[in-house]
Amino acid sequence: MVSGSLELSNDGKAMKFYELMDFNIPLSPETIAKLVPTLSAKAQISDE
Repeated sequence: MVSGSLELSNDGKAMKFYELMDFNIPLSPETIAKLVPTLSAKAQISDE
């Protein structure tokens, strides 16, 4: 995930900084089975 912050430089200009945050999403067969109903059939992958 990404976090952003806004700071002012010494000359008064705005500076935007981005930082990658640690995250952990454990996947198990049970977790995947619970998420299957939330998937849509709209997305299709082509072999091109």
